[in-house]
Order: sequence, then structure tokens, then C-alpha cells
Amino acid sequence: MEFNLGYDPSNLSSPSVAQGGFIPGALFESNALTPGTIRVALVSTTPYSGSGQIAKVTFATHIGTPTVSVNSVKMYNLRGDLI
Repeated sequence: MEFNLGYDPSNLSSPSVAQGGFIPGALFESNALTPGTIRVALVSTTPYSGSGQIAKVTFATHIGTPTVSVNSVKMYNLRGDLI
């Protein structure tokens, strides 16, 4: 699974990303180096379904009424095929 989040860097700064508890044991990687974009990827050899927290994103500062949007989501099966 991979997804990209977007935010306005004039309203939010210094994002921090941590793995949520929904898919324990998954390989988790995030990249928040580009202001305005957060990229997250997870890989697990164990199938999962249901709902829960995938990632927790926090920001050091915020101004006004900031928003975070989901810009893209890609899901893959156990063979690595896009589904």
C-alpha cells in the first residue's frame, strides 16, 4: 500500500509520521521532506482487512484552519500487482 497526503506548508510545518497499529509487523516508510507532500508506503506479507490507524501524522506548528488531503492511494496484492 502506498499513499500521498497533501497540505499547505504556509499553514502547517514540520510533519512527523509514525506507523499506526492497524498492520503490525508491516515494513513502514514515510517521506515528508518535500513541503506540502507526505508519502507513505507499507509492505506486509500477511493479508489484512478491516479498519484502523495506518499512520499518525503530526505537525510542529499550524496557523489558521489547516487541511490535509489524500492525493493518491495505491493497493497491491501479495504478488505486488496493483489492485
